[in-house]
Amino acid sequence: MGKLRQFAIEFDEMNDVFEPGEFVKGHVVVDLAEKIKIKGVWLLFHGQSEVEWEHGSTDDDSITYKSVETYFKQELTLFGTAREQSSQGDAAVLPAGRHVFPFHYQLPADGLPCPFEGEHGYVRYIITATIDRPWKLYRTMKTSFTVLEKEDENSREDFISTHPPDLCRATTTPGCLCCESGPVELQVQPDRTIYRPGDVIVIRGTVTNNSNVDVTSVEARLVQIATFHGDHETTAVFSRIKTKTKEAKKVVQQVQICGCKRGESLTFSVDKGAALRVPPIPPSALRFCRIIDLEYRLDVVPYLEGAYSYDLKTQIPVKIGPYRRHPHNSAHPPCAAPPAAPGPPVYTIGPAVITQPTSVVPSAPDLDLREYNLVMDGL
Repeated sequence: MGKLRQFAIEFDEMNDVFEPGEFVKGHVVVDLAEKIKIKGVWLLFHGQSEVEWEHGSTDDDSITYKSVETYFKQELTLFGTAREQSSQGDAAVLPAGRHVFPFHYQLPADGLPCPFEGEHGYVRYIITATIDRPWKLYRTMKTSFTVLEKEDENSREDFISTHPPDLCRATTTPGCLCCESGPVELQVQPDRTIYRPGDVIVIRGTVTNNSNVDVTSVEARLVQIATFHGDHETTAVFSRIKTKTKEAKKVVQQVQICGCKRGESLTFSVDKGAALRVPPIPPSALRFCRIIDLEYRLDVVPYLEGAYSYDLKTQIPVKIGPYRRHPHNSAHPPCAAPPAAPGPPVYTIGPAVITQPTSVVPSAPDLDLREYNLVMDGL
């Protein structure tokens, strides 16, 4: 579309992180070198999770397991006619110049999991802008945004009452039968059992090396275990849905701790590297998503000279909670006052704001609150 100089989705105040119930605010920019005829400018808000993987050794016996959850799906008409009416109405003229179409969209107040990207599935929140021209293909632009889980009273109580887990021990004796060697003993205890993104896991413990090899280093890893739940509809006479799970592990953060020589001991401390900062990751359980489960654990693994000990490690379950506070660092997140009674989310749009106009452009029409059953590629 050579006449289109710019087509972009921009968030107000460069903010693309929100909490449930907040308004997603921004504008769509359409900059034209010359006037064009269009049927509509549409904006689709879509929150969805999807799981999919292939099971089987060959293409002939391969089975696809798949599940989808939709949390919201709503389209706004910023200019022209609504999508389902575009085949009936006439095209409107959008003059040359830079056109700015503001939008507001209120997220549902509950039931939104945190975004997640995994090996066999995801949770995503997408905005898709579309320009529809007569006798032309769609021109679309996509951008993503983040929805953070709100901290509830129960999670706050968990953090107040959290305490260190039990001391975890592991022992191995390196070497072979012809080499006499004493054991290497590992004892590990993190300072808490529950953490938030940005918190530091302080690792307490010791390595007692009575062997005849050096402990070159100790590695601490924060491991994410994702469990995906997929469905497959059988083609038998009496069809039924088969549900299968698939697990994927990923190291999301790791640090190296000092080692110790043979016959010596090492006591973990922060100055020796025994501290691991929790990165920005989704909370445990991935609340409100029924097709993806998340767990976390702290693995501590000593490395012995000659790579003798693959079995010397500790695995301690830990819990990751939601973010400590809203990303805007404000006591009250910027959202509208709640309605007097529960009801559907509120969707509003402002008038189109035009710069460098060459003709009068109508404001965006009033929003129709019906939900459109649209399927967009890539969502």
